[in-house]
Amino acid sequence: MSIRTYDLAILDYIQAHLAHPNFDSYMIFLSKIGNFTLIWLILGGILWLIPSTRNHSKQVFTSLAIYAVLSNVLKFIIQRPRPFEIVDVDLLIYPPIGHSFPSGHTASSWAVAITLWRLRTPLRYPAMLLAILISYSRLYLYVHYPTDILGGIVLGCIIAFITAKIFAAKESWTHQQVKS
Repeated sequence: MSIRTYDLAILDYIQAHLAHPNFDSYMIFLSKIGNFTLIWLILGGILWLIPSTRNHSKQVFTSLAIYAVLSNVLKFIIQRPRPFEIVDVDLLIYPPIGHSFPSGHTASSWAVAITLWRLRTPLRYPAMLLAILISYSRLYLYVHYPTDILGGIVLGCIIAFITAKIFAAKESWTHQQVKS
């Protein structure tokens, strides 16, 4: 059996056993706030307005910038069709454009959530919960395969790691300049 077969079996299970009309509007909302990294841009802006969290804001925006490049490059290289292009389903949202792997909603959400987790901010818990829910909404809405979500999680973690390395190097360089 192919990975796509397993992916579709999981999506079909979600539709058959976990989807319910009472949840539809919540899943649509969660997906929409992940569009264009909207929720994470708003969070980064709020963090920027608070002088004591301005560095956190810089790291959130750096993670999002790295995400924008890496996610789009991977989507272009891999060009995986979305599940609703393979299986005829009635979508609850307008069909997203672009390729499926990795999930951009997931990658951006996890990049920010892991960045905030690493910074040990109290926002790390709601950010992580929101990242999980946004990721799940993409499965619920049948616009990503489970492996797209896993790929997005891995990519988000890698982005958070890259962001941490950039800021650690910047801090080290700043300390060296001060000592000179």
